[in-house]
Amino acid sequence: MFVMDKDKKNINQIEVIVGVVIADTEGKILLVTGPKWKGFYTIVGGHVEYGELLIKAVKRELKEEIGVVPERIEFLSVNEGIFPPDFHRKVHFIYLNYVGFIKDPARLKLCEREFTNHQWVDARVALQSVALVQSVRKVIEDYVKKYQEAKVDYQTVHVGVQAIVLDKTGQSVLLGKRLNVFGHGEWSLPGGHLEVGESIEECAVRELREETMLQTGIEAMQVKCLASTIGSNGAHHIQIGVLAEKWRGKPKIGEPHKCSEIKFFPLDNLPEPVFSSSRPILDKFKREVFY
Repeated sequence: MFVMDKDKKNINQIEVIVGVVIADTEGKILLVTGPKWKGFYTIVGGHVEYGELLIKAVKRELKEEIGVVPERIEFLSVNEGIFPPDFHRKVHFIYLNYVGFIKDPARLKLCEREFTNHQWVDARVALQSVALVQSVRKVIEDYVKKYQEAKVDYQTVHVGVQAIVLDKTGQSVLLGKRLNVFGHGEWSLPGGHLEVGESIEECAVRELREETMLQTGIEAMQVKCLASTIGSNGAHHIQIGVLAEKWRGKPKIGEPHKCSEIKFFPLDNLPEPVFSSSRPILDKFKREVFY
């Protein structure tokens, strides 16, 4: 299921493994693969060493395999794998599963010795379309049930801020193609959630810098429109469109784990599909309608 520290020769021995679902702030999880898993994807982790506390084993494995220890680690579940067919040797595993929440996935440095490929993907998408190691599927289902389905707050209205960046002609708008996040493959404005204590303009400046590497200041940001959206999971968002009247630099992908492409498109010829949260903002901006 997870990363093996070394081949165990005694097939009669039960091996205890700690595994960690690495999750970012948007619910995407890290999946890895290598020669041991025959093309299937799994999560990071490894053996508990003799005399080692479980949490110390978790932190040691994370440091060895992704280069960092997440800001928050929580216990998730227990399951087992008896002679898993998708592993490279015959073995009986007991898995102790955790979740590690990380704010900046760009900090990760994956162990090239163990992993030949990886991907960041929405947990629900992973269950539907990723070739997973058999025992990992139940772990991801447990993660979704505990941290995604149970966490949707239908009584709270969330606030999102989207930055509108026009080219020098004022006729084309900057969009990014979403990657491994909700709305994968759709084109969206740079943006994200408004943080507590943060002004609308500060949020727009921050999101623009993080996602596109463009520089601007709060004095150059102007609120242009509002939209109310209901997501497919029932979550209610108020989206705020903010125009960057001045900006510096050349647009570059600042978060490659979230975005595969970034470019300007004519306002009257936008690409499809447009992300559901960005579409009403773009529509109102083009029509010069505030709400």
